[in-house]
Amino acid sequence: MAEGKEYERYSEIIFGVLERNDQMEGMLQELSATFDLPVIVIDPSGKIEFDSGAEQLYEQLGIEESSRSFWTGLMGEYYAGESTEGETDKILKKEVGKGLMAAGPLLVRGILTGFCITFHEKRRNAASLNRMITRAVSIGMSWNKQIYGYRDLGTKQMLSRLLLGRDAVPDQLPAGIESSFQQYVVRPFLLVLLKTSRDFMKQSPHLHREICDHFEDVLVCIEEEEAAVLFTRCDSVEKQKKAALLAEKITLECEGTAVITEVFEDEKKIWKKRRILERILKIGMRVEPDTHFFTEYEHYMELICSYAYEKLGAEGYGYRDLDRLAAEDREKGTDFYRSLKEYLLSGNHVNHAAKNLYIHRNTMVYRLAKIHEILGLDINQPDISRKLLLTMILREFQCGQKE
Repeated sequence: MAEGKEYERYSEIIFGVLERNDQMEGMLQELSATFDLPVIVIDPSGKIEFDSGAEQLYEQLGIEESSRSFWTGLMGEYYAGESTEGETDKILKKEVGKGLMAAGPLLVRGILTGFCITFHEKRRNAASLNRMITRAVSIGMSWNKQIYGYRDLGTKQMLSRLLLGRDAVPDQLPAGIESSFQQYVVRPFLLVLLKTSRDFMKQSPHLHREICDHFEDVLVCIEEEEAAVLFTRCDSVEKQKKAALLAEKITLECEGTAVITEVFEDEKKIWKKRRILERILKIGMRVEPDTHFFTEYEHYMELICSYAYEKLGAEGYGYRDLDRLAAEDREKGTDFYRSLKEYLLSGNHVNHAAKNLYIHRNTMVYRLAKIHEILGLDINQPDISRKLLLTMILREFQCGQKE
């Protein structure tokens, strides 16, 4: 009877705190002060979203506030026995020092979104109190739209954040989820990075559902105005085309800009590929602002040049020659510089270059003759055409830096 009254008292206090606070930070601070215990909220990858009264706990545990290794290890113990979504209501209890740490799963709109962790030195009713606080925090998150979850099991969410997140820590995969890694991260892969200026978080459940309805073998990480999608088991041309078409469709629906990799086999390259896609997207959005879907293959040259520019700058073979060509365009309103670049990008193919520029073949031939006259170079000589194209791309990076 006494326990029932205590539960009612706890519930009244906790939901009173919930009603008085519009923001999660305020709610957590009041909960922590009311019960005199640290309260920490972490996302599925171990990143701390909010905490209150936890400074002493960090010191006691001997960990840095920003360190995720301890939290991912704790979640690894929780995830180790996960097999169905029905298990997400369990509480993980862990003896730490002279107290007990209780970790409860945050269910936002019924979907596992992270963990609420409390530390109780006296240990009394630690699990039940954590469960009530966790449910209140879940409701607060749902009301405040602080965090959006997805329908994946916790292990998939955790892997998605650790492998694909903007602040990913792929070297901190916790012990206990090796079998889950082998189950969900299966080669070969296709990775897509999508950016949008719209409020991505409001449509993230719909976006995640649409992806998963078409692809079972997929990891999805959605963060504010950005989403990373890893298509796995892409072992057929049909699957690869389906993934690319779905990515392009979602990009149009979200009014965003996206980039997709070539198929790759090494799971150790997932995080590196994500960084590469960030770079390609930045380049593509600057150089081709009217394009909304890019590929790693088509922008490989620009990618390599972007790394070269950081080390070498833009100076190179044909730099002064290209200056003369650009000056001709400025003075006479011609379009020789862009025509030369398109010609070189097409592999010195007149018809392809003319088609991409929306001009007649004869106009392209005339422009090439004038370009040859201005530069005094044989632009069809392989060494010269390669060096000119590389220099043009490096110049674009220089202009981007100045902007």
